[in-house]
Amino acid sequence: MTATITRPPDPPSTPATSAPAGTTPRPSRRTPTPSAELWAELALAAVTIATAVSFCRLFLGWDFLWPLLLAGITSHLLAVACRRGGWGGVVSFVASLAVAGVVVTVTQYRDTSAYGFPTFDSWDSATADLAEAWDRFAVVVAPVPNRAGYLVASMLAIWLAAFLADSFAFRGWATFESLLPSGVVFVFVSALASPRNRISSTALYLAAALAFALLHRQALQQRQGTWLASQRDGATRATLRVGALVGGAALVAGAVLGPSLPGAGEAPLLSTKGGSGDGTRVTLSPLVDIRGRLANSSATLAFTVRASEATYWRLTALDRFDGKIWSSSRSYRDVSGPFTTQARSTVLRQDFTIAGLDSIWLPAAFSPINVTGGSDLAFDPETSSIVTGADSSNGQTYSVVSALSRPTKAQLEGASGPLPASIASTYLPLPADFPTVVTQQAAKVTAGATTPYEKARRLQDWFRVNFTYDLSVRAGHDENAIVSFLRQGRGYCEQFAGTFAAMARSLGVPARVAVGFTPGMAKGDGTFQVLGKYAHAWPEVWFNGIGWVAFEPTPGRGAPGLEDATGVAAQQADQPATSSTATTTPGSTTSRTTVPGEPVEPETGLLPFNAGGQGSTTDHHQRPLGLTVALWLLGLAVLAGGWLLVVPALRKARWRRRRDRASSPADRALVSWAELGELLDRLGMAPIASQTPHEVAERAAVTTTADPRLVQRIADRTSLAAYAPQGVSADEADCSQRDVSALEHEAWDRASWLTRLGWLADPRPLWRRDDSERSSFEPA
Repeated sequence: MTATITRPPDPPSTPATSAPAGTTPRPSRRTPTPSAELWAELALAAVTIATAVSFCRLFLGWDFLWPLLLAGITSHLLAVACRRGGWGGVVSFVASLAVAGVVVTVTQYRDTSAYGFPTFDSWDSATADLAEAWDRFAVVVAPVPNRAGYLVASMLAIWLAAFLADSFAFRGWATFESLLPSGVVFVFVSALASPRNRISSTALYLAAALAFALLHRQALQQRQGTWLASQRDGATRATLRVGALVGGAALVAGAVLGPSLPGAGEAPLLSTKGGSGDGTRVTLSPLVDIRGRLANSSATLAFTVRASEATYWRLTALDRFDGKIWSSSRSYRDVSGPFTTQARSTVLRQDFTIAGLDSIWLPAAFSPINVTGGSDLAFDPETSSIVTGADSSNGQTYSVVSALSRPTKAQLEGASGPLPASIASTYLPLPADFPTVVTQQAAKVTAGATTPYEKARRLQDWFRVNFTYDLSVRAGHDENAIVSFLRQGRGYCEQFAGTFAAMARSLGVPARVAVGFTPGMAKGDGTFQVLGKYAHAWPEVWFNGIGWVAFEPTPGRGAPGLEDATGVAAQQADQPATSSTATTTPGSTTSRTTVPGEPVEPETGLLPFNAGGQGSTTDHHQRPLGLTVALWLLGLAVLAGGWLLVVPALRKARWRRRRDRASSPADRALVSWAELGELLDRLGMAPIASQTPHEVAERAAVTTTADPRLVQRIADRTSLAAYAPQGVSADEADCSQRDVSALEHEAWDRASWLTRLGWLADPRPLWRRDDSERSSFEPA
């Protein structure tokens, strides 16, 4: 028995706008509606945004939010692009990690980047910041300043959660599992967070999660399909309405009634905050916040102070060095009445208004003897520090009276004698594994010095002559950072102060690190505006009979009122020295001027690491974020434009070569059928190899927006070309090619601009082998 294939009537050369006589009229089609999958993707992004917002309970202020939102949204967009581009999970994950590194570098380490791309310096800075954050994790209680280490860890957590959520949701199509990554992050944040914004952040996250669950369920139903197609939209709307109503009622009830339930205000059964409940408070050392203020908040107003003269505005002093960080553990008492302190020669009154300091420590000139005003203030006489019991000092106004110490050089040279036991036991210890190369360096610098003052001046002047102020070096002042700092010969105040204090202790000179601000901008009416860029750290040295005296090893900085003792003119960021004082360090062999900027020959024989700021050829310049982003956007625009031009041109050239290679009308008809298969693939229905052309046409009629008449005609000619002995004529092959072109134009007109861009940018047809493009019913 042989099958008879009937040749269909030839259609007109172009598709008619109305159905010809004797044919079935084209069925009407509904206007395409936005895909349920797209809405589910948007809802999943909203879950990530809600998770990022919940970090407000961990950080002070809201500056942390934009890097987290950038990380989450970029991760979602990249995951969607890789998934819709047909990339596998492993390749997509590798690409996501690479882009995550770029985003973190641009937002946190652009000063060490190469036009936004991470370098080895970026990697070193990031790992150092993450290690620093990990070291402090066990002792720091929220809220904390948005230090780089915490921000990088948070960005990576948000990025990974967004990528995993997209994979679970739209690769595995699992609703519950899709919420697990963000849920883990949200619960982790909630376990460590402060009580503020607890209800609002929880309600926001639950609302976003509920919306995603409903929309994802609908997308799954639409993807799987149902024989009740005509009832699908109505059921969807009903599901969304009921789900939104029930979920909204639950959220309102939880937010309104939850705090009123019995036991809501009681202590938790399991505390995640640590501590003993005895009023002890552990918080981040102010020293680790300096680089963030200098680099990221340099133009932010920290506070305003009215005073009759300029001085350093001190926050606190750090007396313990464990090899990783300078810190302090002190007991504070209420500020009631004058403080007990030794008499000073000069008394200074200051009136402070705190704006954006974001600190529990309150600034004051050293050393305070009385404070009035403020809220919930306490004082530690050992470090002369004022603190507030609130989360932050922002918004506070108070007045301080300080007794200033202005010792002369002669007084300090004469200060000698055995140290008090309390001073020696607290301000001389160093870690047992403190690097010997650092102690040897300190001994070389101070060789021949006999008094504490001579040693302190030798150290100070050595740093100011041989080192360069550079904010681009990695943060930190641990032992490794000290060794790296001495090798490079460059750093900023954190390293200068911490290294000076450690080296002084190795010489038997009691020292600690003070943290605060330089005077700021004098406004002419007796007030000083102190911005973030004036944040500073400096060492303080103990002298018998005198007390603590500030020294200034950081180039470009100088404390007002201590010019005679330190030999350094008053100076701060963006301001030249007010005077130049040529001095000779006692016992030294090098005479120099202390005004930074003048050419000074470095001391020889004192740099075992072959370091020195003037001998270094590395120069880092912090590139503005706007310029980096603009360069990236420009580069991406050029690449995207080139891609959208090259890929379609290559695809057209490929099909042109296939048509040229077709030697008969039947081969040309089969090429047109292969082109139709690529079009149906773009429309979401790739031909199945086991199906005949007529079966493919029947599927296309119900699953795509392609004109079923044209698809059917192309299928008829394809069957003739593949199976009929007589094949097809040249006119019929031309008709198939024209019909395919008509279908492509129709699909293009119906598609949104975003879909069109996706079609233009899709490179997959370029790497398909010719054999795979041939349908299973094509002759070999």
